Amino acid sequence: MKPVNTIIADEQTLFRQGLRALLEHGEFCRVDEEASCREDLFALLQSTPHSIVILDADLPAQSEDAGTDDLVNTLGAQFPDATVILLCDGRSRAMLSRAVRSDVAAILLKTCTIHALRRCLDLVISGKRYIDETVTKRIRSSRLHGGCRELHEDPTEPNLTRRERQVLHHMAQGHNAPDIAGRLQISHYTVKNHKRKLMQKLDCSSSTALVAKAVARGIVHPAGEPG
Repeated sequence: MKPVNTIIADEQTLFRQGLRALLEHGEFCRVDEEASCREDLFALLQSTPHSIVILDADLPAQSEDAGTDDLVNTLGAQFPDATVILLCDGRSRAMLSRAVRSDVAAILLKTCTIHALRRCLDLVISGKRYIDETVTKRIRSSRLHGGCRELHEDPTEPNLTRRERQVLHHMAQGHNAPDIAGRLQISHYTVKNHKRKLMQKLDCSSSTALVAKAVARGIVHPAGEPG
């Protein structure tokens, strides 16, 4: 695994130290820093903006003002070069909805195994997106029971072209734009144009939300499942 600057951001000291020990076991990954609150995380990213951040979605703030901002959106605006792996508890519909709509590199439940997190890190470092299979299952379940409004507000089948469906399929399998361009033998700019149209048709604001919504509606299958 390539050496990268990695930050674990979680309020609980025991969780941070335990996760750090598991990731560093066998020299799989070097964890450079830990943060217990938003202010500490922002200070670390000021000096290492290209870090991978393993982030608790409920990371608290020391001040009330900082705690009122949407954490993922704030990170994306202030530190666009940071790569965020978002850890959610999965119990709150609102939290899960925010997670699938956010433009993060990966989404995992905090109940996942260390093997799942290691696989996620490998994919993210190689430039691919990752949504844990358990997350997609909960998205489907929430949709069936009225949760995640963005995922089910339009029950009709979108009018997608054959090429758009191909691009969407490869996105769901975790491939990035250059990978998709090579597989479909089209230009990188054509892939980006298809992604833009897909986000318009499915009314999504990010690639992560687009894949999550397509999976929830059964348009494509998540990574690891046959298409």
